[in-house]
Amino acid sequence: MTDCVKHLPTAAIPEGPVAVWGVESTGRWLRAGVPAVFSPVAGSRLLVGPVVASILLTVRQGEEGRTFATTVLLAALPFWFRYLPVPALLAALALAAEAARTLSGAPGTAGTAGHGLVIAHAAWASTGVLLRLHARRRQREPALAAAGSARFPLPATLPAGHLRRGLPGILLGSVCCLAAAPALIRPYGPFDGRLLDAALLAAGTTLLGRGLASGRAARRLRARPQPALLVGVRAAASGHNWVYPDAVSTAGPPLISHFPRVRHTVTGQRVLLGGSERTLRTTHHDVDPGREPFQAVLYGPVYEGAEVVLESAAYEQGVRLVPRVTAAPLLPRRRHGLSEWKPAGGSYREAVREQARRDEERRRERARERRSRAAPAPPPGAAAEGDAAAGAAAAGAADRPTGAPGPAVGTLRERARPVPPARPPRSGGSVPRRAPRRPHVPPRPPGRAG
Repeated sequence: MTDCVKHLPTAAIPEGPVAVWGVESTGRWLRAGVPAVFSPVAGSRLLVGPVVASILLTVRQGEEGRTFATTVLLAALPFWFRYLPVPALLAALALAAEAARTLSGAPGTAGTAGHGLVIAHAAWASTGVLLRLHARRRQREPALAAAGSARFPLPATLPAGHLRRGLPGILLGSVCCLAAAPALIRPYGPFDGRLLDAALLAAGTTLLGRGLASGRAARRLRARPQPALLVGVRAAASGHNWVYPDAVSTAGPPLISHFPRVRHTVTGQRVLLGGSERTLRTTHHDVDPGREPFQAVLYGPVYEGAEVVLESAAYEQGVRLVPRVTAAPLLPRRRHGLSEWKPAGGSYREAVREQARRDEERRRERARERRSRAAPAPPPGAAAEGDAAAGAAAAGAADRPTGAPGPAVGTLRERARPVPPARPPRSGGSVPRRAPRRPHVPPRPPGRAG
């Protein structure tokens, strides 16, 4: 459980008119998005089938076959469409021109169909990329209009992942490309012993280009002051954090998401507010980020693929409020799986503690009941006699005048002591009488006569 503060303290908000991205101004931003069929994830998946079919139909042995570089471009097109829109547009145009040039001289019906399929999905990919680039500009405009003309510097301390953004992709992509570079000088198809080289080049160029693009976006964000908006942030079950237009209004829909990895977040660089835990959790209560959004300051323009910085507040050891800074790219994710939310109005940590206390009390009560049921019951005769003795003692106390001494403890115990049963009579029907005792006659001394 994380102790995210619902409302930011004054020390966490930068000085100046930081605007609130209200629910009314987000309608234009949502309408500016690209159609779902041309979104990065859905569009790249739709391209996989036509790309595989065109490779199988157009690859031929010898000089008439497709060159190795063109085949690599065709195989990398779905990945570039998802992560690198501008290179995907250039690759689609190059593939369409090459397919149109060789369409008339293609051998057989399969070759003609394959080149026609290349032209079709290259045109579809080009359309999708252009729509995405246009949607980015359309999304920037309402976000900048809501933020106003004020610009603010980023927080002084940024996560290490933001400062090294793109470096792992650059290194891994360079290794893959260098491993497959000798295959570029051989004009063979990927099925002539170069299938692994083609896969390395497709993956390596994607990683390298994505690393370069993300690093450039992070440097551009740090280069100058950025617009700022007060937004809401809510965590989804998938691990993504979704940006809401407001942390107070329940009518605002989730807009766009980011994935807060550990290296993308830094916490506790300064103290925003301090005091007793009871006072802090009353004035600045914490929330469950999966149930309702918490307030944060978002730095940077908001559109798909943009690098942004979000600063929120969190509890440290229960007695201090510290900033939590997250830097991450905004992802083109469509499904969030979040339901409607209601404000809790109080501390989530205190509610969890109270629930745990109640659960412990119920557990102890059930344990006492089990012990009482497991204890052996007293004999029925002893219980009845004890009740009778207690009743007799109570009756005697009621008959005595006020101030008279009560019976001794031994008397009550004697009354409560069970009476042994009478010995049954012998056979014959009557009880025999005991013979009378003879008187004791002392013996006579010797030598005397009677």
